[in-house]
Amino acid sequence: MSIQEKVSSRWFGIVLFGLTALAFVMRFYRLGELPPGLHFDEGYNGLDSWALTQLPLGEWPLFFTANNGREPLYIYLSSFALRLLGPTIAAERTIAALSGALLTPALAWLAWEMAPFLRISQPKRFALWVGAASLSLFWAQMFSRYAVRVSLFVLLAVLMWSALWRAWVGHRRGIGRQAGSPQPFFWWALAGLFGGLAFYTYLPARLLPIPLAAVGLLLFWQERDQWRGRVSGLLIGLGVAFLVALPLLIYFVQNPLSFNTRTDQVDILAQTGWNGLLKNIGAVLGMFTWRGDANPHHNLPELPVLDIFMTAPFLIGLLWSLRNWRRPAFLFLLLNLGVMLTPTIFSESAPQFRRAIGALPLVILLIGVGLEWLVEQGEGWLPRRWVWFSAAAVILLAAATGLTWQSYFGRWATLPTWADWRDVGYTEMMTQLSGLPQARAGDVDFVYFSPQGADNPSLEYLWLAHPQLPPPRDFDGDVCVRVAADRPALYTFLADSRACYREPCGTTPRGKSLVQGYVAELEPLPPLVNQNGTPWAELYWQPPGATAVFPEMQPLPVLFADGVQLLGYWTNQSAGLVAGQSLYLRLFWRVESIPSADYTAFVQLLHRNGDGGWERLAGADRPPGGGSCPTTGWQSGEVVIDELQFVVPAELPGGELFLSAGFYMPENGQRMAVPDSPDDQILIGPLNR
Repeated sequence: MSIQEKVSSRWFGIVLFGLTALAFVMRFYRLGELPPGLHFDEGYNGLDSWALTQLPLGEWPLFFTANNGREPLYIYLSSFALRLLGPTIAAERTIAALSGALLTPALAWLAWEMAPFLRISQPKRFALWVGAASLSLFWAQMFSRYAVRVSLFVLLAVLMWSALWRAWVGHRRGIGRQAGSPQPFFWWALAGLFGGLAFYTYLPARLLPIPLAAVGLLLFWQERDQWRGRVSGLLIGLGVAFLVALPLLIYFVQNPLSFNTRTDQVDILAQTGWNGLLKNIGAVLGMFTWRGDANPHHNLPELPVLDIFMTAPFLIGLLWSLRNWRRPAFLFLLLNLGVMLTPTIFSESAPQFRRAIGALPLVILLIGVGLEWLVEQGEGWLPRRWVWFSAAAVILLAAATGLTWQSYFGRWATLPTWADWRDVGYTEMMTQLSGLPQARAGDVDFVYFSPQGADNPSLEYLWLAHPQLPPPRDFDGDVCVRVAADRPALYTFLADSRACYREPCGTTPRGKSLVQGYVAELEPLPPLVNQNGTPWAELYWQPPGATAVFPEMQPLPVLFADGVQLLGYWTNQSAGLVAGQSLYLRLFWRVESIPSADYTAFVQLLHRNGDGGWERLAGADRPPGGGSCPTTGWQSGEVVIDELQFVVPAELPGGELFLSAGFYMPENGQRMAVPDSPDDQILIGPLNR
């Protein structure tokens, strides 16, 4: 057989091995550094993956409800990576990178299986085009290094399609009749296994049966003389897929909100109606050659899917498929492409490359179809000169791959906008904090963030690698301040509101100025600055022996139950109540032991009537710090300064007026006990008028 008709198996294996090796390099090179920072989606996955390492296998959840809900397979696999490599950024991204690297040989397998149905005479050459094309797209590179479940979904979908085409071809060719060859039923079962597992990865997996059903019906009709064996195989595949997916299906039946919560949140029809949908269709069609996803976590902002080298092969492959749409393999490409684009068409922020990820392998296959068409046409135009057309295809693929490398590791990695993204700041902050001599020596008792940050999932995950540091706490300095009474502590004050990842958030200097006033020995540390040179966060160190002093506090020591002691108070109307004006009451709580419940704080303006009873005139109730300083998060040895406010009534009755304060449990109203107080409250007064 001539070289034009067949690529030798030896060279095919060598080239495919080389492409796969290059895929591993592109997916794993500087994996812990790029993408910059640890995105909060990655942080959530990392925290859940690490939690699984501490749980028996039988207690692993079937669905993770936090962060809008996530299917579990990526987190399961990631937990094994973290168990081996520890809680690092590179370890958390390992499963994504491995899935992205294996996509290259998986797509080559799929191309080889589909080649006869695409009327391609050189299946190995076509497989190499497709494998190489998987390295040429920035889209594929982006999501192969991002610790979310999308790359695993794409790999399992491609493996399922490959096994299905193998099973179909096996029945056609009689595979299994020779000794040692797997029976076609093996491939049907393998396809079912991959399909069932895909449902544990990402939402678009629910769309996989739609194009498969349409193409399957057409195939069964066209080759109905062989339907018996294939029906049996199909039933085996469906049965395996159903059994594998059954636990998750049962979970969704029992928890229907988990099934559709995320789709309801981003539904464009519910938000803007048909006008929004039509706009989305135009945006998605334009993402291939005009303007892509603007989110730098998904793309080099607005970079289209196709570069100047891959646009023509894709369009040729698409047009050739449209011309031959009645053939099942071409219909498979077209239907799959359309169906896998629907998640971004019907949701907000289109085109959104993550939601459209199911279309990625179809785009790559169509590029391969276009390249093979060009080479085959070259063979017809210039006999015995086919090698020149193959060389041209190789040059196009090599140029596109080089451009992707440069775009990712060059342009995208150095975007100036990374300075504005909170996950980059938190990652760099963790590096700076853990590198401080005090932190390395384990000489820190408290770590504080203001106005927020301690519960940022990226920071929490990165904190796992530094057990010598105490768990961080945060506070909103506008309404609550926390200080270490007399022990070493680190304070981090966010200087840029873009660092906040939840609302409301402000970066007013009030909290910092109060802490500086309470701890005279507070030492400034080098600030964390972004790429533009502007402060992102300010750091301060409270050395051992430094004592917090509260100059404005009026002493009023009262020992509460549940590990809390009131040191004293301050009010802005100590000179006399001002009717119609806001009254601020600042309470200084020393924590002897961590409270057992999340209490609500209260302050009331009380009037003692003629009978000696109490009449409530005004007041305020809320969790300490408006929720930013919950009592179950208080730490033994610190002082929490909580501030409540209310408006003094315009008309005040005669007689004595007092302020009362305390805590109660919101679920039943039961107050925290105060010794020697029948009403479990402290009284401040009588107040001046």
